[in-house]
Amino acid sequence: MLIVDRFEGDKAIVFDGEEQLIIGREELNASVREGDVIFKDKSGIYVSDITATESRRKENLDLLKRILNK
Repeated sequence: MLIVDRFEGDKAIVFDGEEQLIIGREELNASVREGDVIFKDKSGIYVSDITATESRRKENLDLLKRILNK
């Protein structure tokens, strides 16, 4: 699973598990944001996997709520 960690200038820092990748912004769809799960579409551009991103954000929020309520 490729996850956008952050943007630095014209590069995106992306993690695939423990491996860090650097992808040029020109290879990303303009709507990709930090925290998005991405994949390469048929045209060769990385786009957001909306379902996986929403699921991941919900899991992270649920975890944060459990931590803060302890």
